[in-house]
Amino acid sequence: MKKLIHKAEIVNEGKKYKGSVLLENDRIKAIYTSDEHFSVSADTEIIEASGMLLLPGLIDCLLYTSDAADEEDS
Repeated sequence: MKKLIHKAEIVNEGKKYKGSVLLENDRIKAIYTSDEHFSVSADTEIIEASGMLLLPGLIDCLLYTSDAADEEDS
Protein backbone atom coordinates (compact mmCIF):
# COMPACT_ATOMS: atom_id res chain seq x y z
CA MET A 1 0.00 0.00 0.00
CA LYS A 2 1.23 3.48 -0.84
CA LYS A 3 0.83 6.56 1.37
CA LEU A 4 1.88 10.14 0.74
CA ILE A 5 2.50 12.37 3.76
CA HIS A 6 1.84 15.68 2.02
CA LYS A 7 3.01 19.26 2.73
CA ALA A 8 4.84 18.56 6.00
CA GLU A 9 7.71 20.51 7.52
CA ILE A 10 10.51 17.96 6.97
CA VAL A 11 13.71 17.79 9.02
CA ASN A 12 16.22 15.49 7.34
CA GLU A 13 20.02 15.39 7.09
CA GLY A 14 20.41 18.66 8.99
CA LYS A 15 17.99 20.57 6.72
CA LYS A 16 14.44 21.82 7.29
CA TYR A 17 12.07 22.31 4.35
CA LYS A 18 8.46 21.84 3.26
CA GLY A 19 7.76 18.72 1.29
CA SER A 20 6.15 15.32 1.00
CA VAL A 21 7.23 11.75 1.78
CA LEU A 22 6.05 8.77 -0.25
CA LEU A 23 5.79 5.47 1.63
CA GLU A 24 5.42 2.08 0.00
CA ASN A 25 4.80 -0.96 2.21
CA ASP A 26 5.64 1.21 5.26
CA ARG A 27 9.09 2.11 3.90
CA ILE A 28 10.25 5.49 2.58
CA LYS A 29 10.22 5.35 -1.22
CA ALA A 30 10.89 9.05 -1.97
CA ILE A 31 11.17 12.48 -0.34
CA TYR A 32 10.03 15.48 -2.38
CA THR A 33 10.62 19.16 -1.69
CA SER A 34 7.65 21.50 -2.15
CA ASP A 35 9.09 22.89 -5.40
CA GLU A 36 9.40 19.45 -7.05
CA HIS A 37 6.63 18.27 -9.39
CA PHE A 38 5.57 14.67 -8.86
CA SER A 39 2.51 12.48 -9.25
CA VAL A 40 1.21 9.44 -7.39
CA SER A 41 -1.11 6.64 -8.42
CA ALA A 42 -4.85 6.91 -7.76
CA ASP A 43 -4.71 4.22 -5.06
CA THR A 44 -2.23 6.20 -2.92
CA GLU A 45 -3.61 7.31 0.46
CA ILE A 46 -2.93 11.04 0.94
CA ILE A 47 -2.21 12.17 4.51
CA GLU A 48 -2.40 15.97 4.82
CA ALA A 49 0.39 17.17 7.12
CA SER A 50 0.38 20.97 6.72
CA GLY A 51 1.76 22.59 9.85
CA MET A 52 3.17 19.29 11.15
CA LEU A 53 6.79 18.32 11.67
CA LEU A 54 8.10 15.14 9.98
CA LEU A 55 11.42 13.45 10.84
CA PRO A 56 11.65 10.65 8.23
CA GLY A 57 14.84 8.97 9.45
CA LEU A 58 14.22 9.10 13.18
CA ILE A 59 12.50 5.72 13.57
CA ASP A 60 15.23 3.86 11.69
CA CYS A 61 17.86 5.72 13.73
CA LEU A 62 16.29 4.52 16.97
CA LEU A 63 16.01 0.98 15.66
CA TYR A 64 19.71 0.81 14.75
CA THR A 65 20.71 2.33 18.08
CA SER A 66 18.64 -0.30 19.87
CA ASP A 67 20.25 -3.10 17.81
CA ALA A 68 23.75 -1.84 18.66
CA ALA A 69 22.92 -1.77 22.37
CA ASP A 70 21.66 -5.37 22.20
CA GLU A 71 24.92 -6.51 20.57
CA GLU A 72 26.99 -4.87 23.32
CA ASP A 73 25.01 -6.79 25.97
CA SER A 74 25.88 -10.13 24.34
